[in-house]
Amino acid sequence: MTTNMTLPRLFTAADVISRIDIGDFTLRYCQFLDDFIRSSDKEKLIIEEPPLSPDYSAEQYALLAAAVHFLSDKENLTVPKWAFKKRYYLPLPTFPLSYQNEDHERLLKDTTPSQFGERNLMYGANVCQRA
Repeated sequence: MTTNMTLPRLFTAADVISRIDIGDFTLRYCQFLDDFIRSSDKEKLIIEEPPLSPDYSAEQYALLAAAVHFLSDKENLTVPKWAFKKRYYLPLPTFPLSYQNEDHERLLKDTTPSQFGERNLMYGANVCQRA
């Protein structure tokens, strides 16, 4: 007996913004990272630019573009041109925590992958890891 079960479509980078019906930004971002890792067609998940929405911050857009850039480099894929648009770069360094601690901020700056650092996202070495 065969079942006609359809697997769910993998989350694309654009889905992180457009699929508001599925959880919050962080949940969708993490789902994209997970799906990218297990996908056999990784380019398909990054090629489409996320839509513009007033519901998301410049930091969230920069994070998504940096992740696409980082993952593309890691997998030897061509980085989509949309990820290099000016709107995906922040003017000032941004840290993931709201408290200020110079030693911690220096550690984050020193360990942040270049694809995030150039966008002023000082998130540290594990920014794209899912454990």
